Amino acid sequence: MLNKIGLKYGLIGFTIYALYIIIGWQVSLSILINPLIGFALGLMVVGLGIYSQLDARKKNGGFLDFTYILQVYMITVIIAIMGYYITSVVIFNFVDPAASKEIMRLTVEQSMGMMESLFGMMGQKDAMENMDQEILQQAMEDAPNPFGPTIILSFIFSVMMYTVIGLISAAVLRKDEPVPFH
Repeated sequence: MLNKIGLKYGLIGFTIYALYIIIGWQVSLSILINPLIGFALGLMVVGLGIYSQLDARKKNGGFLDFTYILQVYMITVIIAIMGYYITSVVIFNFVDPAASKEIMRLTVEQSMGMMESLFGMMGQKDAMENMDQEILQQAMEDAPNPFGPTIILSFIFSVMMYTVIGLISAAVLRKDEPVPFH
C-alpha cells in the first residue's frame, strides 16, 4: 500500500517535471533557466512528498512509523525528480542536442547579467567591461554538457537535498501506534 501511494504521487511529480521540460523546450528555453520556476518546482516536489506522507498515514489509520513514512516520501521524490532528469537527457541529448548548447549560452548570459548588476551595486560597473568576450566564449565551450554524464551527480545531490527535508518531515509526521500495557 505504501509503495503504491509513493508511486502515485511520484508519477504525478514525474509528469509535471516532464511537461515543464517539454513546454520549456517548445515555448522558450529561457523558461528552463528561470530560478523562480525552478524554486517553485522544488517546492512542488517537497509538497508532493509531504502530502504522500500524510495520505499514507491517513490510509494506515492515522499511525505510521518513521521508516515507512520516510520510504513513502523518498519513493515520491525520487520518481518525481527522475521526470526532470530523464526528460532532459532524452530531449537535450537525442532529440535536440543544439538546444543544450542554447541553454548553456542563455545560462552564461544570465550569469553575466547577474555579475553586471552585482558589480554595478558595488560601484565597479567598469570591471565587467574589462572581461574579454573571448574568455567567456571559451568558458562556455569548455563547460561540460549539463545534460551529459554530470547529470548523474546532479541527480545524486538533488536526492541528498530532498532526503534531508524528508527526514525532517518524517520525524514530524510519524505517529506510532500506542502500545497497550498489560
